[in-house]
Amino acid sequence: MQYILLSRNIAGLLVLTVLLFAVSGLAAPGVIDDIYDWVFSGAMLSEPRSSVAATSVGNIALFAGGRLQNGSYSDVVDIYNRKSKTWTVSRLSVARSEIGAGSVGNRYALFAGGFDSSFKPMTLVDVFDAQTGQWSQIQLNTPRAAPRLLDLGSVVAVVGGLSGDLQYLSKAVDYVDANLTVH
Repeated sequence: MQYILLSRNIAGLLVLTVLLFAVSGLAAPGVIDDIYDWVFSGAMLSEPRSSVAATSVGNIALFAGGRLQNGSYSDVVDIYNRKSKTWTVSRLSVARSEIGAGSVGNRYALFAGGFDSSFKPMTLVDVFDAQTGQWSQIQLNTPRAAPRLLDLGSVVAVVGGLSGDLQYLSKAVDYVDANLTVH
């Protein structure tokens, strides 16, 4: 199981610390068991923002979207490559905040839903392919912001969130498999 903790120190530097917990001293398949491979400090995102979606896939950590200080939404994705120890910047297809983030198939990073600039929940999922470095998009069955993504092995559950309708809280669950098919 992998946990990412983001904290900001007094100097405004972002520190990423990844804590890995192993059962019986063995890391789960596909999980790096040396936390020092992921620890870095003194790094800063390319633009200051809150409500950033964050996930990792393979050797890559991605920090996407969020709310800027002026209240508008960001389309920026800051990408850290653990092997090369380099940062690059990419873009989501649409600027948004309150995005759910996760990964599937140890290949794809998913950035699901969120609020668009008119505060409407979205069905959009931006997909980053860690093998090719390319982006694509898929659609959820139900628009929502702030869903939670749960890794179920070869499938990710996109659970709940904010629907934007009179009920406001979503009870929808979509499943995205390793072929990027939404069920």
